[in-house]
Amino acid sequence: MARRTQSKPQTLPAELDRAIATEAERDAQDVSEFLHAFTGDEATTPVSFPAAFLMGLRSALRLYRYEQQGFSVHTAIGLPCACNIVRDVVRWCGELPPQERDRHVVALHNLVLRIATRCFALEGLTILGADALIGQADEHALLDAFAQFLWETRQKGNSNGAINN
Repeated sequence: MARRTQSKPQTLPAELDRAIATEAERDAQDVSEFLHAFTGDEATTPVSFPAAFLMGLRSALRLYRYEQQGFSVHTAIGLPCACNIVRDVVRWCGELPPQERDRHVVALHNLVLRIATRCFALEGLTILGADALIGQADEHALLDAFAQFLWETRQKGNSNGAINN
């Protein structure tokens, strides 16, 4: 009988682990603030919401946060503005059968995660204190900036104190 070996779970790189925790915290705070705006801080009875609603709201509010910072990556690929997505999530959760609702919410969630991981710097918030959009560099502008840098520093000392001639 062959012996099964259990594989160790892979650990995430520290940067990815930090980014996931930071974004989850930000998303939870956004959802909490949004819900408090509607239920009021004085609510004494706990209110529960369906998981699909919270997941959809989380995704829509992340897009809203991007919009507030001037980023429009999601609208550039054909998604509506975040306020309309919040309306869609409410409609999906209120009107659609659970399977269809979940399909819409999971698709939105996956798309927002794809936008977050492909379009934004992983540690932008940690390093810069803000979300940082990443993209394809304009090669001509990059080369021009590099040439300008080299020209301006041609007579200055390098890191070991030598003078370039």
